[in-house]
Amino acid sequence: APIALIARIPEVLVVNAALPVHSIADLVRFARSTPGGLSFGSAGAGTSQHLSGELLRSGLAIEMTHIPYKGMSPAINAVAGGHIQLMFSPIPMAAPMLQAGKIRPLGVTTAQRSAALPEVPPLTEIGVKDFDAASWFMLVAPARTPKEIIDRLHAELRRITGDAEVRQDFIRLGLVPVSSPPP
Repeated sequence: APIALIARIPEVLVVNAALPVHSIADLVRFARSTPGGLSFGSAGAGTSQHLSGELLRSGLAIEMTHIPYKGMSPAINAVAGGHIQLMFSPIPMAAPMLQAGKIRPLGVTTAQRSAALPEVPPLTEIGVKDFDAASWFMLVAPARTPKEIIDRLHAELRRITGDAEVRQDFIRLGLVPVSSPPP
C-alpha cells in the first residue's frame, strides 16, 4: 500500500575526463568517429543507469554498448580509469570523482537543474530531446494496512520532509524532495 513518494533521484551523465567530449555534440561526433561506438557502464542490467544509457543511445542515434558492472563503484571507477567512456550516475556517487577531475559531467537526467549540481544543465537543454528520467524513493506498507495507519504515516512523513533542515539534507545528497498528496 503506497504511503508517500519521498524524493526523486536525478542522475548525471559523466564521461572520462581525458576524452575530447565537452558537450552532447562532441559526444555524438566522438561516438560516430569511434569504430564500434562507445561503451557505457551501469550498476547492472535493468538499472536506471542502464535504461538511461539506452534512452541516450536511441535519442542520439549513436552506437553504444552496455557494460554491466556489479555495482556503482566498479562502474564509475571504470569510467574514471578510461576502461569505458561514459555512464549515468547518481550525483552522490559521482561527486568525489567529479571533484578529483577524473570524470566530467555533461548533463543531468531531469528536466530541471539539480540543486546539488546547479552548473550542470539538464540533458533536454543541451540537445537530448525529451530526456527526463529519475529514480525515486517511496514509502510503502504491507497490503491491507488499515487506512487510518496509512493516513497517519503519510501525515508524519509529510511533516518530517517538510522540515527545512531535512529538505536541505536531501538536496545535499543530490535528491529532489517531493511532497506527495495523500494516498
